[in-house]
Amino acid sequence: MMIALYNRMEAYSGQPADGAKTLAENMADYGGLEIAYQALKEKLLSQNVDELTMIHHCREFFLDYAWLERANLTETSIKALYLTDNHSLSANRINGVVTLMDDWYGLFKVSGGALYLDPGHRVKIW
Repeated sequence: MMIALYNRMEAYSGQPADGAKTLAENMADYGGLEIAYQALKEKLLSQNVDELTMIHHCREFFLDYAWLERANLTETSIKALYLTDNHSLSANRINGVVTLMDDWYGLFKVSGGALYLDPGHRVKIW
């Protein structure tokens, strides 16, 4: 399912992503983000924060992840990375992982569109 998720994306315009080649790194991204997100929620719950504060910090978590993974690359660089790197390209690293995390949908009110993934297709590894 993880390979299929990334195969439905494009590495760059007209070039499908290679979910098999990037599988290990995609799993690592997902696992790391899931662990970090759960740790944040546990910390906030232990601090007895109110619901609005919890929502704010959880949204900021995902926005910070996207900011961290952003990239502004030339088409030549993107094509070279696609051929040589076992990581998904930046947009796919962001979009692939967040679509697997149920809370993301509620926090950003995603109920359809290109980034919507039916709950039955959201891979759960950990």
